[in-house]
Amino acid sequence: MATMAMAAARRLVMLSTSSAGRTAAGIPREFSLHFVRAVTGGPVQVPKDQNSSAALKGLQEARLPEGEDEVRELPGSWVVKGLVLAMLTYIGMNVAPMMGENMVRHSVSLVKVKDPFMKRSGASRLAMIATDDEKRKRIMDAGGVKALMGMLETAADDDTRREAVATLAMLSLYDPAVEAMHKAGGLPLVSSLSESTTDSIIREHCSALLEKFGDWTTNKA
Repeated sequence: MATMAMAAARRLVMLSTSSAGRTAAGIPREFSLHFVRAVTGGPVQVPKDQNSSAALKGLQEARLPEGEDEVRELPGSWVVKGLVLAMLTYIGMNVAPMMGENMVRHSVSLVKVKDPFMKRSGASRLAMIATDDEKRKRIMDAGGVKALMGMLETAADDDTRREAVATLAMLSLYDPAVEAMHKAGGLPLVSSLSESTTDSIIREHCSALLEKFGDWTTNKA
């Protein structure tokens, strides 16, 4: 539509700027200039003695309406949006799972180091990861249960014990993890900690673990 209007405006200027055109068409000069201004979005100065070719040149140099630019940009913008959507889909399906796997392994490695702060950081990460059975299985397969049991056994402060037992409690929601804890000597270790600790949070997590051990033993029998 904008292209058709521009063509009409050019024709109108050519007619209005020539004496023969004004006589034949009966178009006032002022009307043609107002029409051109409305189409182009800006004024077009046409001197009194300007011929039709100069008028056409001035019209071609006039600014195009904003809508014309927006129409031309729409196809390209949709292509870009489509490419971005495809890229995000690929990342979500392929890259994110690999990052999750690396995060599990890195967190288990932190639990195994000697520094208590690093141990707590690794255990805290594992607790945040262990939100469903699939992720709990991934942690168990990476050696997380054994590493956390060792962390709990060698912990020298309540902060470290608290992180270890809290993460073990999260993993205990997955029955195979409870079995792995039981085989690693988790029952006597957690029972001893539950009786000796004065920390209410540690005691709460120990109670949850002991209940899971009891359920597992009953189901096993």
